[in-house]
Amino acid sequence: MHWALWDTETGNLVGDYDSEDEALAAVRDAFYRLGPTAIVPLALGAEHDDEGGVDDDLPAVLQGNDLIARV
Repeated sequence: MHWALWDTETGNLVGDYDSEDEALAAVRDAFYRLGPTAIVPLALGAEHDDEGGVDDDLPAVLQGNDLIARV
């Protein structure tokens, strides 16, 4: 499993991370450097490393205020 951080306004991939902790550290850094408004359009979700995974096994996508609260 890996973690993908997306900008929901532009549809661009911001980063791809090996762990949730690594992804949250990147979001936390952006939060401290740019403020909460920079985090609001971001969405962080887990993805399977291969196509054989079941999406129901993945954690919920975090975005907006839920993502801010998590970091």
